[in-house]
Amino acid sequence: MQNMGFRFRKHLGVVLGCLCMLLGNSGCLSYRIVRQIQGTEIEDPSEEFAAGISTISEVLTRLGAPAEVLSIEQKDLLIYERSLLYENRLSLGIPLLDVALGGSADISAYGSLTRYDTLAFFFTPDGLLDHVVFEKGSATPYVKALLSK
Repeated sequence: MQNMGFRFRKHLGVVLGCLCMLLGNSGCLSYRIVRQIQGTEIEDPSEEFAAGISTISEVLTRLGAPAEVLSIEQKDLLIYERSLLYENRLSLGIPLLDVALGGSADISAYGSLTRYDTLAFFFTPDGLLDHVVFEKGSATPYVKALLSK
């Protein structure tokens, strides 16, 4: 009978030791998804507005205030832009190994993608539509690309 109590304690000690090692070596695993949208939905306006016919007031009435207003080469420019940011992050940290080994045991990976939908209207000095530029899913903002050239 006394032998049975000793074996039980021995097995209990082994199980508790394994459990402590498992809990001590287990880390923190996290996965984060970020989706951020700035601006309003932008659609292709080719059916609505015609060059030489549509006016700046028609565009403003239909679409509202633009994100940017510029004057380039004696033309007024209205820019409507929407940006979409997608970011994923995965990280794994092992806290007990940091203390035991004296170093950092952190593994992480991340990626992000930003896309821009842009609609730009060029107007003549008298307020008539000269031409329209529509770009969906661009990697760079239109104004940045326009001013860098």
